[in-house]
Amino acid sequence: MQEFEEVLLGLADLYDIFLEAFDKRLQNSNLKKVTRMVEYEWHISDSGSKNYILVYQRGNDIVCWVKSGSSGLLGFISPIETKIEVAIRNAITEAETDILIDGTKKSTLTVKESKKITILCPTCGSSISRDINFCPNCGLELEKCIICNLVIGKDQQISKCPGCGGLAHRTHFLEYLRIKNQCPICGKWVKKELV
Repeated sequence: MQEFEEVLLGLADLYDIFLEAFDKRLQNSNLKKVTRMVEYEWHISDSGSKNYILVYQRGNDIVCWVKSGSSGLLGFISPIETKIEVAIRNAITEAETDILIDGTKKSTLTVKESKKITILCPTCGSSISRDINFCPNCGLELEKCIICNLVIGKDQQISKCPGCGGLAHRTHFLEYLRIKNQCPICGKWVKKELV
């Protein structure tokens, strides 16, 4: 059996959104039989090979743990397992890109679910939902992350694009720059060291 783990750094606050994006990517992949067992676990049967995926949070990160198939003759990995592993890695990368690049694609996170997670208003310090535009207590407009489109709360680490001044959760902006190297708002190339 092959085991590997993909770690998505600093994305634990987007865990629920990632689960849905990942499931959608797996279901639309070229894998034959994908079964979502529970919210965070998938089984994949493809050409006689059984594969297991668990997605969980570890600190501020999302971890995708994969146990895939069985080794071929003399312990070599068969091409079928390699195809499956590639499809799984692609689904992870595509789901990560979905949640980072297009924060407006939050259709998998309902208002009811998003209100479970609260932060503090940066102005008055009252507890607020992450997906509102104005603080219900002080009435001021709230800054939203240019990556995930959720409110930037009090005491959250932020980064600012040196080109346009767009604000983002620091971990989201750094991860986005790791993938794209440019601001999603102004399109200018940005060095990680500058944010």
